[in-house]
Amino acid sequence: MASFRFHLRPSQRKGQYPALLFVRIIHQRKYKDLRREYALYPHEWDATSHTVCLCQADPSRLQYLKDLQEQMQKELCQLEQVTDLLSQKQEYSIREIIEHFHALQGEHTLSGFCRTLSKELAEAGRSRTARAYVSAVRSLIGFRNGKDLSLSEINHRLIRSYEHYLLEKGLQMNTISFYMRNLRTLYNKAVAARMIPARQNSPFAEVFTGVYQTRRRSLDTAEMNTLYQLQQKLYRQIHTIQNSSSSESLRRDPYYQRLSRLQEALMYFMFAYHSRGMSCIDWPI
Repeated sequence: MASFRFHLRPSQRKGQYPALLFVRIIHQRKYKDLRREYALYPHEWDATSHTVCLCQADPSRLQYLKDLQEQMQKELCQLEQVTDLLSQKQEYSIREIIEHFHALQGEHTLSGFCRTLSKELAEAGRSRTARAYVSAVRSLIGFRNGKDLSLSEINHRLIRSYEHYLLEKGLQMNTISFYMRNLRTLYNKAVAARMIPARQNSPFAEVFTGVYQTRRRSLDTAEMNTLYQLQQKLYRQIHTIQNSSSSESLRRDPYYQRLSRLQEALMYFMFAYHSRGMSCIDWPI
């Protein structure tokens, strides 16, 4: 018979940072950790009883912790239901437990839908897109203090509050747009799959989903002229040292070696500039 117990995985960052819960599933002397998107601070967790600690809870988080405790009990019951179902078979694996658990939870949660879609994308060789979806969903769930949400809960008020949260964190507009575009794609796919009804106005209509024009980081004419002058100065210095030294002494001269490496780096830079961004793999070296 399989056993289940919640654990808290401490944050690797120093200081008081929230950590994520996971369920350790033990079956036939093997175990696997099932990650859950629920965040807790270390003082909010009782490692002895493996439960949420409410006695030292901040009043602003008390309701969240109570809801989380209820959700944990619900998920443990679901896992028990899965094992009762699978026990009708002679043998079953931890993988089957997890698959049945996800099916029992349903795909109508944002994380569940993202998980299903990401798996399909990864199998189709689109791992980068899958990671982008996961990153956006994880950010939104982080905004909700680790609490998942149903697809039907995505509305104008939630998305605008989420954008304000990202702005307060100091994120750049293009980063915010990255999250919003990926969440919008997930939402539209859920609508197309008839998992949620289509709304007249998109929940993302009032948030930024474009591309913000950042300051150009290219060198100006004066800076390029400085580099040209440096290139000529290096050439003269190296040529002077070469004429006054033997090849053996040049190999032992650290100053000459530094000048040579600088000249070589500058030469490659100038070539890249004049070749209008030719890929390094195509350079004739």
